[in-house]
Amino acid sequence: MTRSSGIVVFVCLPFALLAQGGDKELRASADALFAKGEYAAAFQPYQTLVGNNQSDFDLNFRYGVCALHGGADKDEAIKYLKRSTLGPAPSPLAWYFLGKAYHTSYQFKEALTAYERYRGTADKKMLTERPVDALELQCRNGQNLLSNLKEIDVHNKVEVEGSDFFRFYDLSSIGGKIVVGFNRPQINTL
Repeated sequence: MTRSSGIVVFVCLPFALLAQGGDKELRASADALFAKGEYAAAFQPYQTLVGNNQSDFDLNFRYGVCALHGGADKDEAIKYLKRSTLGPAPSPLAWYFLGKAYHTSYQFKEALTAYERYRGTADKKMLTERPVDALELQCRNGQNLLSNLKEIDVHNKVEVEGSDFFRFYDLSSIGGKIVVGFNRPQINTL
């Protein structure tokens, strides 16, 4: 029995070392793509890497950023970016991108909190490169818009040219009207 166990360890050991070497190459490739801002291209390699090591805060950060830019599921980006902020010394950028992930998911209150943490931990250079003033304003505007949602009733559906769509809106019931303030240029053909 002991002899069999030794053989199993002996047989598995080379595969484990090969996997570790492969992860190092994959990590180097993914890190190079990430450094160039090619987040969508780095998405798949980081997905593999974070699946092998979910406790690595930096991998969670990088995968979360890639999921935000290259993945369809923004909740996944939030999950991994949030996990990355639980580390002993999270990067200020983790808070920035967590704010962006919340922002794009219409979770404006959480986005503002994350942007505030970013503002409090980032240095002056980082704040200059990735300012959040406009993003925070967008979140506050988003909160305001979502708090004043109105029910829209469709009375009639018609298919019209894109240039004339506004002519079919009746806003008189809410005291509004559409004003056209420009003329479309004429296109002359020979």
